[in-house]
Amino acid sequence: MPTVEPLTQNSQRIWAAWKMAGGLVLVFLTIVALAISGVTALTKWGYLTWVGWVNLAAVFASSLALAWVLRSRRTGLSLPDKPPPHLEGEEITLWEHLRQWTRSIKPEALAESAERGRRLNELEEILYPPQAPPGSPTWKDLTLTECAAAIRLTQVRLDLDARRLAGPILDIPLGDWKQGWKALNWYWRLAPLAWLPGILLAPWEAIARWTLTRVGPEQINQGVTGRLREDIARHMLLVAAESLLELRSRRLRAGADVWLSTHPKPHESARLVKGGFPWLSLFLAGVVAVVPWLTICLLGVGYLGGTHPILLLLALSCLVAGAALAGFHFRDFWPGPAKAPDEGVEKRLMAGREAGETWLQNKTAEGTLPVADANSWLECLVDLDRTIRHAVVQTDSRGWDHLTPREILSWAHDQARGLDSVLRDRIPGSMHLRLGDWMRAAEWAGIQSTPTPEPQPPQPTPPPSTGFGLLWRNLKDKVGGLVEGIKRRVENLAGVTIARHASEGLASLHAHAFLAIPDQPESTPATTSLNGADPQTTITLVGRSDQELAWLQRELNNSLADRGRPCAWISASLQGMDAAHRKTRARDAAQAAARADLTVLVLPAESAPWPMELDFLRELETCSQERPAPHPPEVVVALTDTNRLDPEGEWAPPYDWRSGLKTKEFSIRRAVDLVARTLENEKLQGLPIPQEQLVPVALIDPTPWNLDSLGNLLAEKAERARARAWHHWIRDAGKPGLSQLARQAKDAGKWLWKRL
Repeated sequence: MPTVEPLTQNSQRIWAAWKMAGGLVLVFLTIVALAISGVTALTKWGYLTWVGWVNLAAVFASSLALAWVLRSRRTGLSLPDKPPPHLEGEEITLWEHLRQWTRSIKPEALAESAERGRRLNELEEILYPPQAPPGSPTWKDLTLTECAAAIRLTQVRLDLDARRLAGPILDIPLGDWKQGWKALNWYWRLAPLAWLPGILLAPWEAIARWTLTRVGPEQINQGVTGRLREDIARHMLLVAAESLLELRSRRLRAGADVWLSTHPKPHESARLVKGGFPWLSLFLAGVVAVVPWLTICLLGVGYLGGTHPILLLLALSCLVAGAALAGFHFRDFWPGPAKAPDEGVEKRLMAGREAGETWLQNKTAEGTLPVADANSWLECLVDLDRTIRHAVVQTDSRGWDHLTPREILSWAHDQARGLDSVLRDRIPGSMHLRLGDWMRAAEWAGIQSTPTPEPQPPQPTPPPSTGFGLLWRNLKDKVGGLVEGIKRRVENLAGVTIARHASEGLASLHAHAFLAIPDQPESTPATTSLNGADPQTTITLVGRSDQELAWLQRELNNSLADRGRPCAWISASLQGMDAAHRKTRARDAAQAAARADLTVLVLPAESAPWPMELDFLRELETCSQERPAPHPPEVVVALTDTNRLDPEGEWAPPYDWRSGLKTKEFSIRRAVDLVARTLENEKLQGLPIPQEQLVPVALIDPTPWNLDSLGNLLAEKAERARARAWHHWIRDAGKPGLSQLARQAKDAGKWLWKRL
């Protein structure tokens, strides 16, 4: 196995860390010297004891304030309060249950196998309740490619969140994070040495400072960092749970890429980090703690300046030199632009590949590669990582300290994409067969582990067969042996493929081949529309007057465009229908509305709906039943001519029609209630129109009334309508056919022929 020299860049970072630490120590010792000078001055002037007690009170007050602020205020990440806008029906309730499940988890408790198993059982019961009615989704209905798409979807979404949250600090190696944490702990331990003069001030002050620097800040840090770690872990769990919810709804049939490129995007103003950090409280607490200490140092500066100016110049020179040394080398650790790999990447990559191939050959020769045991595979991959890391980095103890989080994210993306690609291209039936079918096939083939049979007493040897019986037995033994040999070779080939894929990824990771890879394209949501169709929402306007519909379409189109929701419009007038043609016209209008995403029915507020408008709603209900959907089509009712309601001569908006006490407000409210009761009496079970979707307006040019409320409601309904259209398209796009099965079989045959 070739040897590779240690990373030059890593050695430079270690040397820079030592220089920065030396500069900080120099600054620390200079401050101690100034504090000793200040204590000497206080002793000489007779204020030593008094200042000591002030220091003691300040330390107690600031430490208590700091502890109270950090323990009582909410910091860090917060789980979202509302479900994603594209969820439908029972999925919203399931999302609420998943959020409660996530909030009830103590992430550190998941390290215990019993607690982890209990929580996973709870998750399964939420997604697939045991008491679910027949026909409900079950996990056995899923396919292999859907499960791989869920893994990749989770990885990409977590990758996106990490890059949004962390940004440039993802380029800081893990080893630097560990060293920074160790340095912080050592700071809290050595902080009392800066207050060594406090022993001269008062014994109680020395005890207080030692206790608070050894116990208080550590407890505070555990409270804050522990809370932040829990928030991050819960956020990751919720992202994974949401991906499982998409998997349950069978929206991942077309793959994670299609889901990411067509998924309704959240609003740009949505923030990942909610809540704030109590900066003002921390600043005030820090000032109370620092002012006495800073005062004594300034007194030391004054004392040295008046008595020993040369010593003062020497102290200030050491302070400036130490700060400059620490600050100059701190730049080496601050993240900057993406670093390019050095010239040794190919050499290290070759060493990692050779080490991984040697490890694989040894395991194959020993026959110790697992087949279907997840725990055994985990142990094998850990051993493989250790072998490759030793060959590339020449160390066993440092682990992944030389890697940056951005490299690890890119590596995870590559592994998830590879798994998805292998399943889709080389496993025939991975898009078609359900998990339950694979399990039954595994049981039939004997791949699943079976208990070892108990020894049976020896049976008498049957007499040897002759003739046709002997021929049949020989043929069966040969065919059975051939099938068993092929099965063992396929199982061995599957294990070798998994191990080689992991070996290639780990070698690239430890060789820093992912160092210069930019953000993955899947991490940035695409802007493609649904199946290349028009991304605009289609709204149908149905009413009596063509002129009124045209005026309303113009005003609403401008209003929705200002809200960032441009729409396409279809007008269907019910004007001039006689009894003979009423049914035909209502059916035509209903068919046009059924093809749209949203329908606005325009009714005059002066009277109840006419029979032709009720016929239109019945026909629309029939059309919606013929084309089943997760939700019935949305219908919004706009009640016009509210300015003509009693008292007819009065019109002085604004009006609070929902709870106002004016006569006009009461008339508007009564008109809305009349229409709501009429629609309720029609019992349109497949087309419910709640009262919240009845909006009174006045189409008065140039100052219409309450048109903004109608525009806001239509914008909200348009978003839901696009989500429903996306649901239909994503399900249709993910239904595989025989052509995909044939392509998989051809690719799998080519790949297996070279290896079997």
